[in-house]
Amino acid sequence: MDRQIVYPGAIPLETDLLNTNKFAMIGLAKLASAVLGSDTCLAGLKCTPTLPASLNVVISAGEIYCLQHIDQTAYSTLTSDHSDTILKQGLTKDLILELRAPAQAGMSISYLIQVGYEDVDVGDSVLPYYNAADPSMTFSGPANNGKAQPDVRAGKCVVSLKASSAASAGMQMTPLPDIGFVSAWVIDVSSDMKMIESCDIHVAPGAPFIPSCGIYAAIQQAKPTFANDSGSANAYQAFYQPPLPPLVDGMRLAFKAREVNSGKSTFSVRPGEVH
Repeated sequence: MDRQIVYPGAIPLETDLLNTNKFAMIGLAKLASAVLGSDTCLAGLKCTPTLPASLNVVISAGEIYCLQHIDQTAYSTLTSDHSDTILKQGLTKDLILELRAPAQAGMSISYLIQVGYEDVDVGDSVLPYYNAADPSMTFSGPANNGKAQPDVRAGKCVVSLKASSAASAGMQMTPLPDIGFVSAWVIDVSSDMKMIESCDIHVAPGAPFIPSCGIYAAIQQAKPTFANDSGSANAYQAFYQPPLPPLVDGMRLAFKAREVNSGKSTFSVRPGEVH
């Protein structure tokens, strides 16, 4: 990891502190990618019904890890940096999402909860500045103009709802995530629903959640390589969490079959793939 050098007696510059932050971010990102890889990952962000139950859901605090430019836009006096992509971490606190049932009887809507990353400059305030003409007095804002400025560049985990078009119950289609977002949860809401229960909330296919017990415990417990069968006799399928990388010789996968096979069988670990 790079480190900024400052010398005794040298005049400190804002770029010294900015580069210290930048180098630390890059170092942490490289460590994260060595452990997590370069694919987008989600941690936390559990979706549960509200208490008391309603047509809202609670998303717990969590993170997204995904590849982003080092700095998409200028970071104070440091120019934007598109020289590399790094695995950035976006954070969010607990939040509540409001869902609505379709007004027409017999209709249903599929809600997709999608997650993305965004750098946001926050904390606007009028900062004190050094007055070279009279060091005993400070300026309020740059050149004493009283202008508020952000003082934090926050890596945000952005969580949003995307609704399908209403359709006859059971015929609604789950929407695809927007560009820059990944799917996390799917909730089907019918016209007669007054509240959302746990059984109505499902992990979206391919949602890249990191096991809640942590990477090392998950490996020891074989959580990433075990799944329950969701197929049928002789046509087994099991979708693993987090989603599997490309299959290679030597991989070991286990699944719990729902039905006994009666002959030659196929095994799918991704939609559309058969082995």
